[in-house]
Amino acid sequence: MQEITLGTRPSKLALVQAGMVKSLLSEAGYSPRIVEHLSTGDMNREDAIYRLKGVGVFVRELNKLVLEGKIDCAVHSAKDIPSKIADGLEISAVLKREDPGDSLIAQRQLESLPYGAKIGTSSIRRAAELRGKRFDLIVKNIRGNVDTRISKYKAGEYDGIIVATAAIKRLNISEKHFPLPEEDFVPAPNQGIIAVVSQEGSDISEILSRIDDAATRRNMEIERSVMERLNLGCSSPVGIISKSVENYNFVVSRFYSMDLINHVDFRGVITNDDDLEAYLDSIKNELPKSYGYGVLGA
Repeated sequence: MQEITLGTRPSKLALVQAGMVKSLLSEAGYSPRIVEHLSTGDMNREDAIYRLKGVGVFVRELNKLVLEGKIDCAVHSAKDIPSKIADGLEISAVLKREDPGDSLIAQRQLESLPYGAKIGTSSIRRAAELRGKRFDLIVKNIRGNVDTRISKYKAGEYDGIIVATAAIKRLNISEKHFPLPEEDFVPAPNQGIIAVVSQEGSDISEILSRIDDAATRRNMEIERSVMERLNLGCSSPVGIISKSVENYNFVVSRFYSMDLINHVDFRGVITNDDDLEAYLDSIKNELPKSYGYGVLGA
């Protein structure tokens, strides 16, 4: 039985996600083994994510281990993977998407929180979305894995924190929480998707393709196409969500202004690659350069 080493971060959520990949590979007749690696992003738990140096802060070191042949593949949250990954690597498998939305962990719903309530998030997108709903809220940076963030919330440092709904479900979190409406909180691109990176064209890549979910992959690729075409980073104030509907994909891309107050939306129906190109061109031609931190001129 062929052994496959799966690299992952050591957080509880990352290990659960790696365990999901392990289970699928085991069912397919392979012998997967999980290898933990503490990334620079994990060690720096003070700075906001968008202030950390470089892109793909949580994935680049694991991907380097794949390139060096020290592990066979790396399991990531797809939203952490930069739109362009290192030469020689590819996303070889994606698992079926979990709920892509955000949830507020708090004692009350967002609308019922007291004036000036402190909400924890390290996402500039979520900060912008919060300001759009409640300008009075105090948005405070919060770092650490999900358990650490919940501990800070329970200690009274925050009146609420925003967490990906997928994380709440995968970790079976019992804290009181409220799903946030997608029309107000457009998810981060690829949120809720688990992706596995391996060396391009390798035997491992071929094996991983057997656990790939085609519908999720198509939605992931559409969302990543927007990121790549506009040269956006993982920390850009942008929400993108693609959904499969019968034989087409419906996509919404939301871009926030530099001051995080205003936003513009682009909606599209994608039935083929030509539709996708037309959608991407419309965004690039019509999006004000002051939105998304002026990335169009980068």
